[in-house]
Amino acid sequence: MKTYQIRLFPSKDQINQLNELSNIRKDVWNKLLDIEQQFYITNKSIFNKFDLNNMLPELKETYSDWKKLNSKAIQTIATELYGSYRSFFNLIKKDKSARPPRKIENTDYHSIIWNQSGWMIKENNIIIINKIQFEYRSNLNLNELEIKEIRIKFIRNKWLCDIIIDDSIEYKDKILIDTRVLAIDLGLGKLCHGIDNKGNQIIIKNKSKKINDYYQKQIAKIQNKRSKTIKGSNRNLLLKRSLNKCYYELLLH
Repeated sequence: MKTYQIRLFPSKDQINQLNELSNIRKDVWNKLLDIEQQFYITNKSIFNKFDLNNMLPELKETYSDWKKLNSKAIQTIATELYGSYRSFFNLIKKDKSARPPRKIENTDYHSIIWNQSGWMIKENNIIIINKIQFEYRSNLNLNELEIKEIRIKFIRNKWLCDIIIDDSIEYKDKILIDTRVLAIDLGLGKLCHGIDNKGNQIIIKNKSKKINDYYQKQIAKIQNKRSKTIKGSNRNLLLKRSLNKCYYELLLH
Protein backbone atom coordinates (compact mmCIF):
# COMPACT_ATOMS: atom_id res chain seq x y z
CA MET A 1 0.00 0.00 0.00
CA LYS A 2 1.16 3.53 -0.73
CA THR A 3 -0.28 6.80 0.58
CA TYR A 4 -0.47 10.20 -1.09
CA GLN A 5 -1.91 13.29 0.53
CA ILE A 6 -3.93 16.16 -0.87
CA ARG A 7 -5.25 19.26 0.84
CA LEU A 8 -8.97 20.02 0.89
CA PHE A 9 -10.51 23.48 0.98
CA PRO A 10 -13.99 23.01 2.43
CA SER A 11 -16.46 25.85 2.88
CA LYS A 12 -18.00 26.59 6.29
CA ASP A 13 -21.07 24.57 5.35
CA GLN A 14 -18.88 21.64 4.26
CA ILE A 15 -16.90 21.82 7.52
CA ASN A 16 -20.19 21.56 9.40
CA GLN A 17 -21.06 18.50 7.32
CA LEU A 18 -17.69 16.90 8.09
CA ASN A 19 -18.14 17.53 11.80
CA GLU A 20 -21.59 15.97 11.60
CA LEU A 21 -20.10 12.88 9.92
CA SER A 22 -17.42 12.76 12.61
CA ASN A 23 -20.11 12.76 15.30
CA ILE A 24 -21.86 9.90 13.48
CA ARG A 25 -18.54 8.02 13.36
CA LYS A 26 -18.15 8.44 17.13
CA ASP A 27 -21.75 7.35 17.71
CA VAL A 28 -21.26 4.21 15.59
CA TRP A 29 -18.07 3.33 17.48
CA ASN A 30 -19.70 3.87 20.87
CA LYS A 31 -22.86 1.91 20.05
CA LEU A 32 -20.89 -1.04 18.64
CA LEU A 33 -18.61 -0.90 21.67
CA ASP A 34 -21.66 -1.17 23.96
CA ILE A 35 -22.78 -4.24 21.99
CA GLU A 36 -19.35 -5.88 22.28
CA GLN A 37 -19.11 -5.17 25.99
CA GLN A 38 -22.55 -6.59 26.75
CA PHE A 39 -21.87 -9.68 24.66
CA TYR A 40 -18.54 -10.26 26.40
CA ILE A 41 -20.14 -10.01 29.87
CA THR A 42 -22.58 -12.78 28.93
CA ASN A 43 -20.47 -15.01 26.69
CA LYS A 44 -16.83 -14.17 27.49
CA SER A 45 -16.21 -13.62 23.79
CA ILE A 46 -16.79 -10.85 21.25
CA PHE A 47 -18.57 -10.52 17.92
CA ASN A 48 -16.24 -10.70 14.95
CA LYS A 49 -16.25 -8.02 12.24
CA PHE A 50 -18.66 -9.99 10.05
CA ASP A 51 -21.17 -10.26 12.89
CA LEU A 52 -20.91 -6.53 13.50
CA ASN A 53 -21.34 -5.74 9.81
CA ASN A 54 -24.46 -7.92 9.67
CA MET A 55 -25.97 -5.86 12.50
CA LEU A 56 -25.46 -2.54 10.73
CA PRO A 57 -28.58 -2.51 8.46
CA GLU A 58 -30.92 -2.94 11.44
CA LEU A 59 -28.96 -0.44 13.54
CA LYS A 60 -29.19 2.14 10.75
CA GLU A 61 -32.96 1.81 10.86
CA THR A 62 -32.86 2.55 14.59
CA TYR A 63 -30.32 5.37 14.32
CA SER A 64 -31.42 7.06 11.10
CA ASP A 65 -28.61 9.66 11.18
CA TRP A 66 -26.15 6.87 10.42
CA LYS A 67 -27.53 6.76 6.88
CA LYS A 68 -25.77 10.07 6.19
CA LEU A 69 -22.41 8.27 6.39
CA ASN A 70 -21.40 5.98 3.52
CA SER A 71 -22.04 2.29 4.25
CA LYS A 72 -18.41 1.31 3.57
CA ALA A 73 -17.23 3.95 6.03
CA ILE A 74 -19.48 2.49 8.74
CA GLN A 75 -18.27 -1.05 7.99
CA THR A 76 -14.69 0.20 8.35
CA ILE A 77 -15.52 1.45 11.85
CA ALA A 78 -16.79 -2.04 12.78
CA THR A 79 -13.60 -3.59 11.40
CA GLU A 80 -11.46 -1.08 13.30
CA LEU A 81 -13.25 -1.84 16.58
CA TYR A 82 -12.84 -5.59 16.10
CA GLY A 83 -9.15 -5.09 15.29
CA SER A 84 -8.71 -3.02 18.47
CA TYR A 85 -10.19 -5.84 20.54
CA ARG A 86 -7.94 -8.41 18.85
CA SER A 87 -4.88 -6.29 19.61
CA PHE A 88 -6.02 -5.86 23.21
CA PHE A 89 -6.45 -9.62 23.72
CA ASN A 90 -2.97 -10.21 22.30
CA LEU A 91 -1.39 -7.51 24.47
CA ILE A 92 -3.09 -8.47 27.74
CA LYS A 93 -1.21 -11.79 27.65
CA LYS A 94 2.08 -9.89 27.89
CA ASP A 95 1.04 -6.70 29.66
CA LYS A 96 -1.64 -6.94 32.35
CA SER A 97 -2.00 -3.14 32.34
CA ALA A 98 -3.28 -3.16 28.75
CA ARG A 99 -6.70 -1.55 28.39
CA PRO A 100 -9.58 -2.60 26.14
CA PRO A 101 -11.09 -0.22 23.55
CA ARG A 102 -12.95 2.66 25.15
CA LYS A 103 -15.71 5.05 24.19
CA ILE A 104 -14.96 8.25 22.32
CA GLU A 105 -16.12 11.06 24.56
CA ASN A 106 -14.34 14.19 23.30
CA THR A 107 -15.81 16.56 20.72
CA ASP A 108 -12.76 16.70 18.43
CA TYR A 109 -13.00 15.81 14.76
CA HIS A 110 -12.07 12.17 14.24
CA SER A 111 -10.62 10.94 10.95
CA ILE A 112 -13.11 9.13 8.74
CA ILE A 113 -12.14 6.30 6.39
CA TRP A 114 -13.90 5.37 3.15
CA ASN A 115 -12.91 1.97 1.82
CA GLN A 116 -13.61 0.82 -1.77
CA SER A 117 -16.35 3.37 -2.40
CA GLY A 118 -17.78 6.70 -1.28
CA TRP A 119 -15.81 9.07 -3.53
CA MET A 120 -15.63 10.32 -7.11
CA ILE A 121 -12.85 12.26 -8.86
CA LYS A 122 -14.06 15.13 -11.07
CA GLU A 123 -12.28 17.57 -13.35
CA ASN A 124 -10.81 20.94 -12.26
CA ASN A 125 -9.47 19.60 -8.94
CA ILE A 126 -12.83 18.56 -7.57
CA ILE A 127 -13.36 15.43 -5.47
CA ILE A 128 -16.75 14.27 -4.20
CA ILE A 129 -16.61 12.41 -0.88
CA ASN A 130 -19.72 11.10 0.82
CA LYS A 131 -21.75 13.21 -1.67
CA ILE A 132 -19.90 16.38 -0.55
CA GLN A 133 -18.00 18.25 -3.27
CA PHE A 134 -14.58 19.55 -2.22
CA GLU A 135 -11.92 21.60 -3.95
CA TYR A 136 -8.46 20.16 -3.51
CA ARG A 137 -4.85 21.05 -4.30
CA SER A 138 -2.37 18.51 -5.59
CA ASN A 139 0.12 17.90 -8.39
CA LEU A 140 -1.19 14.35 -8.72
CA ASN A 141 -3.56 13.22 -11.41
CA LEU A 142 -5.99 11.33 -9.21
CA ASN A 143 -7.80 9.86 -12.20
CA GLU A 144 -4.67 7.85 -13.02
CA LEU A 145 -4.50 6.25 -9.57
CA GLU A 146 -6.25 3.03 -8.58
CA ILE A 147 -7.53 4.31 -5.28
CA LYS A 148 -8.46 1.68 -2.69
CA GLU A 149 -9.18 3.89 0.29
CA ILE A 150 -9.32 7.52 1.38
CA ARG A 151 -9.46 9.19 4.78
CA ILE A 152 -10.15 12.81 5.76
CA LYS A 153 -8.13 14.25 8.62
CA PHE A 154 -7.95 17.63 10.37
CA ILE A 155 -4.37 18.41 11.42
CA ARG A 156 -2.96 21.76 12.49
CA ASN A 157 -6.02 23.61 11.20
CA LYS A 158 -5.73 21.98 7.78
CA TRP A 159 -8.16 19.58 6.14
CA LEU A 160 -6.17 16.78 4.55
CA CYS A 161 -7.16 13.74 2.56
CA ASP A 162 -5.01 10.61 2.42
CA ILE A 163 -5.19 8.70 -0.86
CA ILE A 164 -4.27 5.02 -0.43
CA ILE A 165 -3.41 2.94 -3.47
CA ASP A 166 -2.10 -0.56 -4.11
CA ASP A 167 1.66 -0.53 -4.49
CA SER A 168 3.20 -3.59 -6.11
CA ILE A 169 6.06 -5.10 -4.11
CA GLU A 170 9.28 -5.82 -5.92
CA TYR A 171 11.10 -8.66 -4.23
CA LYS A 172 14.84 -8.41 -4.45
CA ASP A 173 15.35 -12.02 -3.48
CA LYS A 174 16.68 -13.77 -6.57
CA ILE A 175 15.92 -17.45 -6.93
CA LEU A 176 18.61 -18.95 -9.12
CA ILE A 177 18.45 -22.72 -9.05
CA ASP A 178 19.48 -24.97 -11.92
CA THR A 179 18.55 -28.24 -10.27
CA ARG A 180 15.33 -30.22 -10.04
CA VAL A 181 15.64 -31.14 -6.36
CA LEU A 182 14.62 -28.61 -3.73
CA ALA A 183 13.71 -29.06 -0.04
CA ILE A 184 11.52 -26.31 1.48
CA ASP A 185 10.93 -25.55 5.16
CA LEU A 186 8.11 -23.11 6.00
CA GLY A 187 8.14 -21.10 9.20
CA LEU A 188 7.20 -17.82 10.88
CA GLY A 189 10.51 -16.14 11.58
CA LYS A 190 11.56 -17.00 8.04
CA LEU A 191 8.64 -17.47 5.69
CA CYS A 192 10.54 -19.97 3.58
CA HIS A 193 13.97 -21.64 3.80
CA GLY A 194 14.93 -23.79 0.84
CA ILE A 195 18.04 -25.80 0.01
CA ASP A 196 18.85 -27.83 -3.08
CA ASN A 197 21.03 -30.91 -3.56
CA LYS A 198 24.04 -28.71 -4.37
CA GLY A 199 23.84 -26.80 -1.10
CA ASN A 200 22.36 -23.60 -2.57
CA GLN A 201 20.02 -21.88 -0.13
CA ILE A 202 17.01 -19.62 -0.58
CA ILE A 203 15.65 -17.58 2.33
CA ILE A 204 12.47 -15.52 2.06
CA LYS A 205 11.95 -13.30 5.08
CA ASN A 206 8.57 -12.93 6.75
CA LYS A 207 8.09 -9.18 6.30
CA SER A 208 4.50 -9.18 7.58
CA LYS A 209 5.56 -10.68 10.92
CA LYS A 210 8.18 -7.98 11.39
CA ILE A 211 5.62 -5.25 10.69
CA ASN A 212 3.14 -6.84 13.12
CA ASP A 213 5.80 -7.24 15.85
CA TYR A 214 6.85 -3.62 15.42
CA TYR A 215 3.34 -2.20 15.90
CA GLN A 216 2.57 -4.55 18.79
CA LYS A 217 5.67 -3.27 20.62
CA GLN A 218 4.76 0.36 19.86
CA ILE A 219 1.20 -0.19 21.13
CA ALA A 220 2.50 -1.73 24.37
CA LYS A 221 4.86 1.21 24.92
CA ILE A 222 2.16 3.80 24.29
CA GLN A 223 -0.34 2.02 26.58
CA ASN A 224 2.27 1.86 29.32
CA LYS A 225 2.96 5.61 29.04
CA ARG A 226 -0.74 6.44 28.83
CA SER A 227 -1.55 4.46 31.98
CA LYS A 228 0.67 6.92 33.89
CA THR A 229 -1.11 10.05 32.64
CA ILE A 230 -4.21 11.81 33.91
CA LYS A 231 -7.38 10.99 31.95
CA GLY A 232 -8.37 13.92 29.77
CA SER A 233 -4.97 15.64 29.96
CA ASN A 234 -3.26 16.87 26.79
CA ARG A 235 -0.62 14.16 27.02
CA ASN A 236 -3.28 11.50 27.60
CA LEU A 237 -5.18 12.60 24.48
CA LEU A 238 -1.97 12.87 22.44
CA LEU A 239 -1.00 9.31 23.36
CA LYS A 240 -4.53 8.15 22.57
CA ARG A 241 -4.23 9.55 19.04
CA SER A 242 -0.90 7.81 18.62
CA LEU A 243 -2.45 4.56 19.90
CA ASN A 244 -5.36 4.76 17.47
CA LYS A 245 -2.94 5.41 14.62
CA CYS A 246 -0.94 2.30 15.53
CA TYR A 247 -4.13 0.21 15.66
CA TYR A 248 -5.13 1.47 12.24
CA GLU A 249 -1.70 0.86 10.67
CA LEU A 250 -1.76 -2.63 12.17
CA LEU A 251 -5.10 -3.29 10.46
CA LEU A 252 -3.67 -2.24 7.10
CA HIS A 253 -1.05 -4.91 7.34
